[in-house]
Amino acid sequence: MTESVEPRLTAVIPCRGVYQGSEGDVLTEVMWGPQATAYPALHGLLRVYTRWAEGAGEFRLTTFIATDAGEPLPDMSGLPQQASSVLTLTPAADPSQPGGLGTAIHEYHHLVFPEPGRYWVMVVLDNILVAQVPLWALALEEV
Repeated sequence: MTESVEPRLTAVIPCRGVYQGSEGDVLTEVMWGPQATAYPALHGLLRVYTRWAEGAGEFRLTTFIATDAGEPLPDMSGLPQQASSVLTLTPAADPSQPGGLGTAIHEYHHLVFPEPGRYWVMVVLDNILVAQVPLWALALEEV
């Protein structure tokens, strides 16, 4: 049995789309944040891409978009939204090679942003907050 080794988070990218290129590279449609002329604003699709390295074992990964108070944003039905998955990482057979690499992509549909301002992409691994990345909701002027 392999000993569990907590992975290192190497990337958190809020984005619209994630694509794998022909060379195995990952391409994302980076999102600066929701933009709307009126708030509360409904945002149709948001993905959170996370990349992990140097880990071994199974881990519970949870992400959510939070207010400054740490509360998860609701969807259009009013229910708080968070996504969870099991992150399984296997160490490299050759210790001189990097191992324990993994990627997770969580999707959020129809999030409601109550007002313009700062929100947080929260990344939780086995019930421990490992990262919070700012996400700005912008107010646009009508033209």
